[in-house]
Amino acid sequence: MGSTDVSIENEVYSFALADNQVLKASIVTSDPVNDYIAISGWDQSATTIEDWETDWPIAFAEGPWSPAMQIYIPAETGAGTYYLGIENLSDMDVAYTVTYEIVTKAPATTLRVTGNDRFAVAANAAKQAWPGWAGVTDVIIASGEDRAAADPLCAAGMAGAMNAPVLLVKSTLTSGKLPTATESALQGIRNANGGKVKIHVIGGTVSVPAAVYNRASALKGTGGTIERISAADRYSLSAVMAVRANTEAVKRGKSVPFVMIANGENVNAFYDALAASPVSFYQIAPTMLAKTTSVPSTVRNARNTTFGTKDCWLISSPSYLSSAVFTQANADARIVGSGTNRIDSAFDIATWAYDFNLLKRDKVAVANKLPDALTGGVAMGKMGGPVLYSGAAELGMPTDLFLYWNKGGYTRAYALGGTVSLSNVVTTMMNEMLAY
Repeated sequence: MGSTDVSIENEVYSFALADNQVLKASIVTSDPVNDYIAISGWDQSATTIEDWETDWPIAFAEGPWSPAMQIYIPAETGAGTYYLGIENLSDMDVAYTVTYEIVTKAPATTLRVTGNDRFAVAANAAKQAWPGWAGVTDVIIASGEDRAAADPLCAAGMAGAMNAPVLLVKSTLTSGKLPTATESALQGIRNANGGKVKIHVIGGTVSVPAAVYNRASALKGTGGTIERISAADRYSLSAVMAVRANTEAVKRGKSVPFVMIANGENVNAFYDALAASPVSFYQIAPTMLAKTTSVPSTVRNARNTTFGTKDCWLISSPSYLSSAVFTQANADARIVGSGTNRIDSAFDIATWAYDFNLLKRDKVAVANKLPDALTGGVAMGKMGGPVLYSGAAELGMPTDLFLYWNKGGYTRAYALGGTVSLSNVVTTMMNEMLAY
C-alpha cells in the first residue's frame, strides 16, 4: 500500500506489475463536488497525458462529485511497467491524494445463469446471491408475465431492506402449483430457515390472482406469513413500496440515503429502473415511477413527505422524464444522457454507481430480457454489482468498454438468461473483454 499527495495540472505514475497482478488505485480530491478529473491506465510508456490522446487505455474513469474514484489496472500484456494517468479537467489546479496497492488475481470469467424459463432463471439468479438460502427470512413474489411487468419494477429497494430475493409466478397454476423452480425455491428457503418464510406478493389480483396467492400461502410454513402489497396503479404501487422500504430499513437500524425516479409509462424505459435496481437494493435507495411529463400525486407526496430531506436522482433520459418531472420531483440531478438507448442508460447508471462508490467492483452482470434484468438486478444488488445490457447476438458498445475498463477488479461476471436471450457469442465477447 502506498500513497502520494499532489496539487498539479496532470500527472503520470509508473508501476511494475507481474503476471496476474492488478494495480488498485483510489484518488480523492480536496473538493469532490467541483473537481473534475479523468484517471486512466496504460501499458505503454508516456511522459505526459497528451502522449496518450490517440491511444486506447486499459482502464478508465472520469467525473466530478465522486468522493473517491477508483481504478484497477491489470497486467494486460504480461509482466512489465504500467502507468496511471491523472488528468485535470477542471478550470483550476486540483489537489488530490492517490492511494494504491498491488494485488494478485486471475481474470474473471463469465457464468451463465439460465433455466428452462424466466421462472427458473429468477430462482437460479437468487441462488447465486443467497447460496444455500442462508439468512433469507423474506421473499418477494411478483408476476413474471409481460402484461404485469410494471408492478415489480421498483421492488428492489424493499427487497434490499428485507434482504429478500424476488421470485416470479404465472397468473395461473399448473396442476395446482406455482412454476416448478419457484415452488422449489420457496421450499428450500423455508427449510433452510426454521421451516417458515415471510412472503410479500407484489400487485393486485389481476397480476397475481387469488389462487396463485393461496398456493404461495400454502408454502410459507408453520409460523410463516404472507401479505399482498398493491395499489390503484403502478405509480402508487411504486410509492407504497418506497415507503415500505423506508419503514423496513428503519426497523433494522438503517436509513434510506436517497431516492430515484424512473419512467413508468413507456415500456422501453422500464429497463432504466432495472438497471438501477442493484443500487436500489444495495443502498436501500427506493425507485419510484413517474409519467413522461408529470409526477403522479402519490409519488409526489411520498417524495415530499417520507423522503423530503433526501436527494433525488432521475434515472431516465429527458425523452422519458421531462424537465417538468425534474421540477415536480424536486430532483437534484439526472444521471443518464439524452438518448433513449437502454444500453447507454445502463452504462451511465453503472458508471455513476462506481463513481459514487454505491456498488462494489468485484462482480458484474449483463442482461437482455426484461424478466432476467428484474430478478437478476435484485440478485446483483445482493452481491453489490451492476447490471449492464446487451443485444441477443453481440455484446456491443458501450457495455464492452465498461467491462474492459473495469476488468481488473472483477472476480466473476454473469450472463443473465439462456442462449436465446444472450447468445454464446455474447458470453465469448464478455470473456474477451475480461481477459488479461
